Amino acid sequence: MLRPCGTEAAYARHRRRGEPTCATCKAGVTDARRQQRRAKGIRPRTTPQHGTYSGYIRLHAATGAEPCLPCLDAHATYLREWRARGRRRDRRGSWVEVALDYLETHGPIEMTQLIEAIQERHPEVVRDTIRQSVNRFVQDGLAWRDDSERPFLYGVSDEV
Repeated sequence: MLRPCGTEAAYARHRRRGEPTCATCKAGVTDARRQQRRAKGIRPRTTPQHGTYSGYIRLHAATGAEPCLPCLDAHATYLREWRARGRRRDRRGSWVEVALDYLETHGPIEMTQLIEAIQERHPEVVRDTIRQSVNRFVQDGLAWRDDSERPFLYGVSDEV
């Protein structure tokens, strides 16, 4: 016995036969799948609203569409707040300042020892971040590197 249109079985039958699916079958499958997702605890997707940051990202940036003025304003506000949070973090002390402080405190030190000392107190700091910070100090003249033997020793310049 064939299931009537509006059921998942009828929708599958249309697809198997290569027929275009009717609106009743599409609606029935949509409702059935929506109920399955809710039964699993999956929240329904929300459509982003214009004039919000998510609206800017999902409606304009992701699709390549020209952003509307409310979405541009929301995006600009988000960026201003994000930058302000970053400046507040820098005022408390950035990882760059932490690395420079350790160099001043420990004197001439090998890079691996410096990384271990910093990560002991700040495990969230990535090894490459520390290495890049110290190499930037050397380039800027804030620190020195003794290249005469390996492993290299690093220290703070007298100018600091």
